[in-house]
Amino acid sequence: DVDLTGRDNVALGVEQYDITAAIAGHGVAIASPLFFQRELAVGELVAPFAHIANDGRGYWLVHREGAATTTKVRAFKAWIVQEAAASRALLPDDVLEAQRV
Repeated sequence: DVDLTGRDNVALGVEQYDITAAIAGHGVAIASPLFFQRELAVGELVAPFAHIANDGRGYWLVHREGAATTTKVRAFKAWIVQEAAASRALLPDDVLEAQRV
């Protein structure tokens, strides 16, 4: 069991559903431009504002107990940390500053 005490803002939504609906012309979506760079680049999506907000949420790498030292988990962790750093480098300075607060 996972203790989520104090984590009442944890959401397990699927941002892709919102984006798919917006691309299909069913309204607008609030989403991370980092996840939808291709759609923005080809014009399927348009960002109406230059500002990117930070809601303070994050991601967790989880695995079964004892798996942290396995070759596969260590390799995946190294890769995902590298990818996150590369994506973070794409963020505008105002977003990075907001994350430091």
